[in-house]
Amino acid sequence: KQEWTRDLRTALGNVAAHIPLIVGAASDDIDHVPDDERRKLVAAGMDRYSLLLRPILPIEGNVVPGLMRLNADLRRVALEWPVWEATEAGVRSVGRRSSLALEAARLARRGFPTGSETIEGFVRDWSHPYTILMSAKSFIRVDAAALFCNQESKGSVCAGRESRDLITAKLGGRIAIVGWEDNPLDTYETAVGHLPGALVQANFIESLLDGRLMHPVPWAWQIALSAVWFLLIEWPFHVWRTSLERAFLVSLLMFIVVAFVLY
Repeated sequence: KQEWTRDLRTALGNVAAHIPLIVGAASDDIDHVPDDERRKLVAAGMDRYSLLLRPILPIEGNVVPGLMRLNADLRRVALEWPVWEATEAGVRSVGRRSSLALEAARLARRGFPTGSETIEGFVRDWSHPYTILMSAKSFIRVDAAALFCNQESKGSVCAGRESRDLITAKLGGRIAIVGWEDNPLDTYETAVGHLPGALVQANFIESLLDGRLMHPVPWAWQIALSAVWFLLIEWPFHVWRTSLERAFLVSLLMFIVVAFVLY
């Protein structure tokens, strides 16, 4: 395992020497740590909305860590989390840390006239914006084994696969996410079907880059709009008390119009 770790660090360092690299950072919430560790975290002041950062593989070069943690509501793009880390002296808060998707979007926006101005607005508001997920078919997906196949390759592994040169051309200039598609612990049920964690992250990066984001409506507005909607549906029954059919039709029309406008 030490040899594999050393080889992985060397390989990632070689990549980072030529292109920017974002490494996913693992973390745990306070409900998923051993009891003795939880007691220390609680005593230090960590709450259930914070994350405990796990050690990151040290890599030399242009490397930035990004938290892989997703929001419990997968319709919302995680941007930042309050983070704690363990040290020899104990545990301490290290402030807020960016998600993998946010770091990737910031990196991609470098050099643009307005940079990541829109994205930073959501970060300043400390809100995880909503988005609309895209299906797996919307993304270019490459089997890792195909990267070892060139035009002269033969055998069952490379049979029927695109050559490495074609894949390189297809991925050129794009953000590449390296991850698993068959890990049952990293697969999520979404509105567009089952998605592996890598494609959920791809969705979030795409949402941040193309502005496919929506601010969550404040609770006060949600309550007020719900009350207005209820009154609009009830109003026809007070106006046409002697004609329930007309009242029902008008109420139904009100419901459809409001639902169409809001959703």
